Parts: sequence; C-alpha cells; structure tokens
Amino acid sequence: MLKRVMLAAAVLLLVAIVVGFVLVTRADAHLAAPPAVTRSLPPGEGDVARGKYLVKDVLVCGECHGADMGGGIVLENAALGRVSAPNITSGKGGIGAKSLHEWDLAIRHGIANGRALLLMPSDGYSHLSAQDMRDIAAYLAIVPKVDRTVLHTELRPIGAALVLRGSLHADAFIISHDTIDKGDTGVPLQRGAYLLEVAGCRGCHGAELQGREVAPGKPPAPDISRAKLSAWSYQQFVAAVRNGQGLDGRALDALMPSKAYAAMPDDELLALFQELHGP
Repeated sequence: MLKRVMLAAAVLLLVAIVVGFVLVTRADAHLAAPPAVTRSLPPGEGDVARGKYLVKDVLVCGECHGADMGGGIVLENAALGRVSAPNITSGKGGIGAKSLHEWDLAIRHGIANGRALLLMPSDGYSHLSAQDMRDIAAYLAIVPKVDRTVLHTELRPIGAALVLRGSLHADAFIISHDTIDKGDTGVPLQRGAYLLEVAGCRGCHGAELQGREVAPGKPPAPDISRAKLSAWSYQQFVAAVRNGQGLDGRALDALMPSKAYAAMPDDELLALFQELHGP
C-alpha cells in the first residue's frame, strides 16, 4: 500500500513538473512574439527639462526603476516568480543609451529587445504625444550612470499561467500600435484627459477607475470614478494626490506616488481634477 502511495505521489510530482515546464515555456514563447510595430516615431529634438518632469512626476518611472533609474524588483512571489524593472541608465549592468526608436518601442509600445514587457504600463503611455516621447528620450539619454545589475524577470508556473491568461499583463498585446500618435494627427486629448491616461491612474485604479486590487497584501486602489469623486472638493483631491492624505485624514499606502505627483504644477493638477470630477 505504501509503495502505491509513493508511486502515485511520484507520478503526480512528475506531472506537476512537466505541466510547470510547459506553462513556463509557453509563456516565454508568448512574450517573445509581441505584435509587429510598423510605425516609427519621427525624429526630432527633445526638451531635457520637460522630459525630466514627465519621467519623474507624471509617468513616475522611479516607482519601478528606482529614483536613480538603476532598476529593481517590481514583483517577487514564491508562486508567481519575479518581475524586474531593468537598470535603464548607461552604467554597468544598465541598458541605457538606446535610440529614440528603441525608447519609443519600450515606453509607448511595451516591447524591448523583441519581447513584450511585463507590468510595463504602456497602455497608458501609448497616449504620449510624439513630442513628449522625444522629450522623455532626451532626458533618459543623459540620466547619470548607475552601476547595478538587476536580476532578470523569471516566471514560475503559476505566474506563467497568469501571463497566458492575460492576468499578469503585458500591454504590448492590448495596445492598438498603429494608432499611436493619433493625438498628433487628429484631435488631441484635452489636458486633463491626457494626464489621466499617461499618469498611470488607470493602471492602479482600473480601466474605469472603479478601484481594484493592485498587489498581493496591499490595500486595493480605491474607486475614483466620476460618480465617487464628484463628492470631493479640489482641496481634498490635492491633499490626496500631493500629500498622500485620504478623506478621513489617514495616510494613503505608499503605492500612491504622492511624492512624485507633488511636483505637478497647479494648472495640470486642476485639469486632472476637472477631468475626474466633472463639471
């Protein structure tokens, strides 16, 4: 009887190993085959100062890549695996000094080195205008070197299964790549709507801003839809965005990047509030 139990356990373990291997292999192949990008960002000069503002205080790239852009671990879980944000400087272990086209592929299209990037919020960044993208690339090209080698992204079977389901997202597969720059060729978004897209609000609060769980063990991002936010005053909104203070006076979780948003100019913060709040 004991031998049968041990044999059954060994068979189940072997099956689990094989299934896990298949899942990880399939997820890797999936990420290695992102949609083709046929459009290139037209060349042009970038404004380094504006690019720094966008990187630091609107796109809040430092939340994943670190304040020095030297990279770090975004997600590490025994069941899911590890997702890393690379060192994007030109220091040792970094992948900086990319061409404008390569920066554009990574940021607005969610593709780098021929692979779809995990947890890169390119769905929102895809709304960046061509000029803002040039400004961002101009700043990233001169970021001080950081010597740091970050562990590579490495999925485990459950994480691989979530990738294949689309739950552990790679935005390259949901972006309409051929319509990027539509704001430059058609009717541009109003400033508040533009900021709402590129500042990452939907990335945490959900596509409809209805609130959702952001990370295991962390409090959910609250509902900031118009129906909810219409009861807020502008002063309460500023306290939340710039000071990380909730309506009840409590400190919001550190997932809310208030320190970065604190530098957003008054006119842009007001435009964002008006877009969220409504007339």
